[in-house]
Amino acid sequence: MKKYIIISASLFFLLIGYIADAQTSASGINDSTAAWRVNFITDNGSGGTLFTHDKYRYTFDGDTLINELVYNKLFKGGHYYEEDFFGGESYNHRYYSHEYVGAIRVSAGKWYFYGSSDFLPEQEYLLYDFTLNAGDPLPFTFNNPGEGLTIAAIDTVLINTIERRRFQLAGQMSPAATYIIEGLGSDVGLIEPLEQFEYIWQLVCYAEDGVPYWPESGIECDLNVNSPSVTASRDFEIQVTPNPFKSIALLKFPEIQQPGLLQVTDMPGNILLQYELTRGQKEMEIQPGLKAGIYLLRISTEDKILSRKIVVQ
Repeated sequence: MKKYIIISASLFFLLIGYIADAQTSASGINDSTAAWRVNFITDNGSGGTLFTHDKYRYTFDGDTLINELVYNKLFKGGHYYEEDFFGGESYNHRYYSHEYVGAIRVSAGKWYFYGSSDFLPEQEYLLYDFTLNAGDPLPFTFNNPGEGLTIAAIDTVLINTIERRRFQLAGQMSPAATYIIEGLGSDVGLIEPLEQFEYIWQLVCYAEDGVPYWPESGIECDLNVNSPSVTASRDFEIQVTPNPFKSIALLKFPEIQQPGLLQVTDMPGNILLQYELTRGQKEMEIQPGLKAGIYLLRISTEDKILSRKIVVQ
């Protein structure tokens, strides 16, 4: 399991930094300051009682010459652990930093990935093609080894003053990415598979110079996930009483400073319910009417994103 997580991490993002224009263009990236925060979760086939987590960050550090081509080197650091959901205990904690996962170069609007020899054949793979048009099929790539995904529509988003093309995907047959974003990756991560099945990845945020710019500029996002001194505070948690519950639960959370949303999603991330939150609100009662199972609560405002698992009996 751990090796698979690192493989998926060693896949995704590396841009060529030896040309200044590539660092500031839409399909390039500022390789010296960029960071991607990704969460991974799976229940290990336990039926929702034992979860494996990997919370990690990608950064670039230096370049390398492979077959006379210049690549940027991608590294990963994070916090791996397992969790007994009903017992509330976590164990097998492993903090790691600066693990090499591969290298990426950018050429003519396309990203190419060269995998780490520890886990992958030493060869180059197409990772992203940002020259596609609406209606085009998504090509076979390192993070899209299957067929069926297409580009449904294209618009633009502004990320740190740079307009980037956003490609909306269609044809998903399982939990999958919704968007590919030029110069950033996808909304499930950097190098993570676009279609996910029983393994769930989420791109928590993209930052430059320590400042998050995606999914929203300036949101709260912990980039120091590989430090054991960083612990969660109950002041920034969603408290659910009772949990598990059958029909009604009371939620308590930090006082809302800006209007926001509380969403209930299934484990793949599909939004099932949505509630509006108002300034000054600190609690609410929910009666979701969902069938028995495990779900995620997500609070999102302009200044923070919080999440918590709940169990409906």
